[in-house]
Amino acid sequence: MYLGNDGGVYRTANFTSGNAVWGQLNNSLSLTQFSRGPALNPGDIDIALAGTQDNGTLRYGNPLWNWSTCGDGGAVVIDPLVPGNIHPHTGPLKTGHFYLGLTADKVS
Repeated sequence: MYLGNDGGVYRTANFTSGNAVWGQLNNSLSLTQFSRGPALNPGDIDIALAGTQDNGTLRYGNPLWNWSTCGDGGAVVIDPLVPGNIHPHTGPLKTGHFYLGLTADKVS
């Protein structure tokens, strides 16, 4: 039996025994689960930020995604008037908080 989730892919050969032993199949697998859609920089569409489940907020800068802030990432707002100001959300939507007034150099 195979199992896939936001942590990767796993396999067991003895699912019905009651003491299943799972092995991970993630040796060359990189993955993440995005919480919301990405926020695109209005001045440069090659820059985006997006919150992820358990992996913080990631920043895309052509051609790679890089870690930006910790915790559970959520929605990200890029100020349309000052694209260097970004506001990533962390934690659960109802009880988390936005980091207000971060500049692009703080999340790259």
